[in-house]
Amino acid sequence: MKTDLKRLCDLLYGGNYQVSLYNFAIECSSTIPLVKVINISLPDAELDECVLVASGDAIRQVQSYIDYLGDADHGPLKEKIESEEFLALKMSLLEEVTELAMNSNEILSFRFKTGHPAYPVFWDFAFAFRKSESTQFVIGSSSD
Repeated sequence: MKTDLKRLCDLLYGGNYQVSLYNFAIECSSTIPLVKVINISLPDAELDECVLVASGDAIRQVQSYIDYLGDADHGPLKEKIESEEFLALKMSLLEEVTELAMNSNEILSFRFKTGHPAYPVFWDFAFAFRKSESTQFVIGSSSD
């Protein structure tokens, strides 16, 4: 993924609100169980609620969380999320997630039972975009 996820997270940082985004790919057969694949990068991860999802659902979910506004007590700062830089990074991320979704043999949505790489409070998502010889993970969450 070419989108600068660190900068996108910086722009989403706000009042009592922090976003973490992760992206990594693992070269392996799609016949290997997902938990074994993710354990290559996240050895303490145990997965739960692993389900197949349609490409449109994955894209919409990522977009809805990146667009999350919070409330009076928490959320991104309005001036940051209205900036041209933020809008360009958000568009880049969504284009890349769309490309991943369209080029995958299957898309799995899952939850972490243990070993989440961040500390989700307000929202989180985790997707595995599987091809015959690779799996790409896109994971996001927000916390206070």
